[in-house]
Amino acid sequence: MTIKTDAILKPAGKFFNVYLMNVPVYFAVVHTPKQKYQSAGLEYAITAFVDQETRDKLESEFKLNKELFEVGRDKNKKKEIKYKTSKQLKDGEKHHYDDVIGLHGISLSVDTVDKNGYAHKVNVIDKEGKPFTADIGNGSVCNIKLFAYKNKEEMLVVSLDTVQVVDHVAYEGGKSSSGEVVDDILGVSYTVTPVGKVEDSYKTSQEA
Repeated sequence: MTIKTDAILKPAGKFFNVYLMNVPVYFAVVHTPKQKYQSAGLEYAITAFVDQETRDKLESEFKLNKELFEVGRDKNKKKEIKYKTSKQLKDGEKHHYDDVIGLHGISLSVDTVDKNGYAHKVNVIDKEGKPFTADIGNGSVCNIKLFAYKNKEEMLVVSLDTVQVVDHVAYEGGKSSSGEVVDDILGVSYTVTPVGKVEDSYKTSQEA
Protein backbone atom coordinates (compact mmCIF):
# COMPACT_ATOMS: atom_id res chain seq x y z
CA MET A 1 0.00 0.00 0.00
CA THR A 2 1.38 3.41 -0.95
CA ILE A 3 0.52 5.84 1.83
CA LYS A 4 2.54 8.45 3.68
CA THR A 5 2.21 8.32 7.44
CA ASP A 6 3.87 10.36 10.19
CA ALA A 7 4.43 10.44 13.95
CA ILE A 8 4.52 13.54 16.13
CA LEU A 9 5.73 13.78 19.74
CA LYS A 10 4.34 16.63 21.84
CA PRO A 11 5.14 17.29 25.53
CA ALA A 12 2.09 17.61 27.81
CA GLY A 13 3.40 18.78 31.17
CA LYS A 14 5.41 15.92 32.64
CA PHE A 15 3.77 13.55 30.18
CA PHE A 16 3.58 13.38 26.39
CA ASN A 17 1.18 12.89 23.50
CA VAL A 18 2.19 10.78 20.52
CA TYR A 19 0.26 11.27 17.29
CA LEU A 20 0.13 8.72 14.47
CA MET A 21 -1.04 10.57 11.39
CA ASN A 22 -2.81 9.22 8.31
CA VAL A 23 -2.59 5.57 9.37
CA PRO A 24 -4.73 2.70 8.03
CA VAL A 25 -6.35 0.78 10.90
CA TYR A 26 -7.68 -2.72 11.45
CA PHE A 27 -9.86 -4.33 14.12
CA ALA A 28 -10.89 -1.09 15.79
CA VAL A 29 -12.65 -1.70 19.11
CA VAL A 30 -13.10 1.88 20.26
CA HIS A 31 -16.81 2.29 21.07
CA THR A 32 -17.50 -0.74 23.24
CA PRO A 33 -14.61 -2.47 25.07
CA LYS A 34 -13.65 -6.09 24.65
CA GLN A 35 -12.24 -8.62 27.07
CA LYS A 36 -8.47 -8.62 27.32
CA TYR A 37 -6.54 -11.69 26.22
CA GLN A 38 -6.26 -14.17 29.10
CA SER A 39 -7.70 -11.62 31.52
CA ALA A 40 -11.02 -10.67 33.08
CA GLY A 41 -10.31 -7.00 32.38
CA LEU A 42 -11.74 -4.96 29.53
CA GLU A 43 -9.93 -2.79 27.00
CA TYR A 44 -10.31 -0.64 23.91
CA ALA A 45 -7.93 -1.55 21.08
CA ILE A 46 -6.92 -0.78 17.52
CA THR A 47 -4.16 -1.88 15.16
CA ALA A 48 -2.47 0.87 13.14
CA PHE A 49 -0.10 0.60 10.19
CA VAL A 50 2.76 3.01 9.50
CA ASP A 51 5.41 3.36 6.80
CA GLN A 52 9.11 2.56 7.27
CA GLU A 53 10.11 6.15 8.01
CA THR A 54 7.46 6.45 10.72
CA ARG A 55 8.51 3.13 12.21
CA ASP A 56 12.11 4.31 12.39
CA LYS A 57 10.99 7.48 14.15
CA LEU A 58 8.88 5.58 16.69
CA GLU A 59 11.61 3.06 17.48
CA SER A 60 14.79 5.14 17.30
CA GLU A 61 13.76 8.72 18.04
CA PHE A 62 10.71 8.33 20.28
CA LYS A 63 11.88 5.01 21.80
CA LEU A 64 8.34 3.67 21.95
CA ASN A 65 7.87 0.73 24.30
CA LYS A 66 5.98 -1.18 21.60
CA GLU A 67 6.89 -3.74 18.95
CA LEU A 68 6.17 -3.10 15.30
CA PHE A 69 5.92 -5.83 12.67
CA GLU A 70 6.21 -5.50 8.91
CA VAL A 71 3.32 -7.07 7.03
CA GLY A 72 4.28 -10.44 5.60
CA ARG A 73 7.80 -10.42 7.08
CA ASP A 74 8.30 -9.88 10.82
CA LYS A 75 7.58 -12.71 13.24
CA ASN A 76 6.10 -12.65 16.74
CA LYS A 77 7.31 -14.50 19.84
CA LYS A 78 5.76 -17.68 18.49
CA LYS A 79 8.03 -17.41 15.44
CA GLU A 80 5.04 -16.85 13.18
CA ILE A 81 4.39 -13.95 10.81
CA LYS A 82 2.44 -11.41 12.85
CA TYR A 83 0.51 -9.82 9.99
CA LYS A 84 0.09 -12.37 7.22
CA THR A 85 -0.66 -11.89 3.55
CA SER A 86 -3.35 -14.01 1.92
CA LYS A 87 -0.67 -16.32 0.52
CA GLN A 88 0.69 -16.98 4.03
CA LEU A 89 -2.58 -18.00 5.66
CA LYS A 90 -2.87 -21.51 7.06
CA ASP A 91 -5.97 -23.66 6.82
CA GLY A 92 -8.75 -22.10 8.88
CA GLU A 93 -7.18 -18.63 8.97
CA LYS A 94 -9.13 -15.88 7.20
CA HIS A 95 -7.67 -12.53 8.21
CA HIS A 96 -4.97 -11.15 5.93
CA TYR A 97 -3.31 -7.80 5.39
CA ASP A 98 -2.82 -7.65 1.62
CA ASP A 99 -4.09 -4.06 1.51
CA VAL A 100 -1.29 -2.83 3.79
CA ILE A 101 1.67 -4.79 2.40
CA GLY A 102 4.81 -2.74 2.84
CA LEU A 103 3.57 -1.14 6.06
CA HIS A 104 4.30 -1.97 9.69
CA GLY A 105 1.63 -2.83 12.26
CA ILE A 106 1.42 -1.73 15.88
CA SER A 107 -1.21 -2.80 18.41
CA LEU A 108 -2.57 -0.02 20.61
CA SER A 109 -4.93 -0.25 23.57
CA VAL A 110 -6.11 1.24 26.84
CA ASP A 111 -7.72 -0.53 29.80
CA THR A 112 -11.20 0.58 30.78
CA VAL A 113 -9.90 0.72 34.35
CA ASP A 114 -6.18 1.15 34.98
CA LYS A 115 -4.14 -0.20 37.89
CA ASN A 116 -4.67 3.04 39.80
CA GLY A 117 -8.44 2.76 39.55
CA TYR A 118 -9.05 5.40 36.91
CA ALA A 119 -11.57 4.83 34.14
CA HIS A 120 -10.74 5.41 30.47
CA LYS A 121 -12.78 5.78 27.33
CA VAL A 122 -11.51 6.44 23.81
CA ASN A 123 -12.60 9.68 22.16
CA VAL A 124 -13.73 8.92 18.61
CA ILE A 125 -14.21 11.98 16.38
CA ASP A 126 -14.55 12.95 12.75
CA LYS A 127 -12.46 15.44 10.76
CA GLU A 128 -14.38 18.36 12.29
CA GLY A 129 -13.99 17.10 15.85
CA LYS A 130 -17.58 15.92 16.19
CA PRO A 131 -18.39 12.53 17.78
CA PHE A 132 -18.06 9.64 15.34
CA THR A 133 -20.40 6.83 16.32
CA ALA A 134 -20.24 4.42 13.37
CA ASP A 135 -18.13 1.27 13.62
CA ILE A 136 -14.72 1.68 11.98
CA GLY A 137 -14.05 -0.90 9.28
CA ASN A 138 -10.69 -2.39 8.33
CA GLY A 139 -8.74 -0.12 6.00
CA SER A 140 -10.16 3.11 7.39
CA VAL A 141 -7.55 5.86 7.63
CA CYS A 142 -7.27 7.65 10.97
CA ASN A 143 -5.20 10.02 13.04
CA ILE A 144 -4.51 8.49 16.46
CA LYS A 145 -3.58 10.35 19.64
CA LEU A 146 -1.79 8.41 22.38
CA PHE A 147 -1.15 9.37 25.98
CA ALA A 148 2.46 8.63 26.91
CA TYR A 149 4.90 8.66 29.80
CA LYS A 150 8.54 7.62 30.16
CA ASN A 151 9.39 4.52 32.17
CA LYS A 152 12.60 3.87 34.11
CA GLU A 153 14.36 2.86 30.91
CA GLU A 154 13.42 6.23 29.34
CA MET A 155 11.11 4.50 26.90
CA LEU A 156 7.68 5.88 26.03
CA VAL A 157 4.77 3.82 27.33
CA VAL A 158 1.63 4.68 25.35
CA SER A 159 -2.10 4.16 25.70
CA LEU A 160 -4.96 4.88 23.33
CA ASP A 161 -6.63 8.27 23.81
CA THR A 162 -8.33 9.64 20.68
CA VAL A 163 -9.13 8.30 17.22
CA GLN A 164 -9.95 10.80 14.48
CA VAL A 165 -11.52 9.16 11.43
CA VAL A 166 -10.17 10.73 8.24
CA ASP A 167 -11.32 8.25 5.58
CA HIS A 168 -14.03 5.87 6.75
CA VAL A 169 -14.51 2.35 5.47
CA ALA A 170 -17.81 0.86 6.57
CA TYR A 171 -17.51 -1.95 9.08
CA GLU A 172 -18.29 -5.43 7.86
CA GLY A 173 -19.34 -8.55 9.45
CA GLY A 174 -4.47 9.24 33.94
CA LYS A 175 -7.10 10.85 32.28
CA SER A 176 -9.82 12.26 34.50
CA SER A 177 -10.46 15.58 32.79
CA SER A 178 -13.61 16.48 30.91
CA GLY A 179 -14.84 19.23 28.66
CA GLU A 180 -13.62 20.84 25.45
CA VAL A 181 -10.21 19.92 24.07
CA VAL A 182 -8.51 22.16 21.53
CA ASP A 183 -5.93 20.07 19.68
CA ASP A 184 -3.56 21.90 17.36
CA ILE A 185 -2.15 18.67 15.90
CA LEU A 186 -5.49 17.14 14.94
CA GLY A 187 -6.72 20.61 14.00
CA VAL A 188 -10.07 20.36 15.81
CA SER A 189 -11.84 20.96 19.09
CA TYR A 190 -13.81 18.11 20.64
CA THR A 191 -15.60 17.13 23.81
CA VAL A 192 -14.04 14.59 26.17
CA THR A 193 -16.34 12.19 28.00
CA PRO A 194 -16.00 12.72 31.78
CA VAL A 195 -14.26 9.87 33.59
CA GLY A 196 -12.99 9.50 37.12
CA LYS A 197 -11.73 7.09 39.67
CA VAL A 198 -13.70 3.89 39.90
CA GLU A 199 -15.00 2.86 43.30
CA ASP A 200 -13.28 -0.11 44.96
CA SER A 201 -16.48 -2.16 44.87
CA TYR A 202 -16.68 -1.72 41.10
CA LYS A 203 -13.03 -2.68 40.66
CA THR A 204 -13.57 -5.77 42.78
CA SER A 205 -16.49 -6.89 40.64
CA GLN A 206 -14.41 -6.41 37.46
CA GLU A 207 -11.49 -8.37 38.86
CA ALA A 208 -13.63 -11.25 40.12
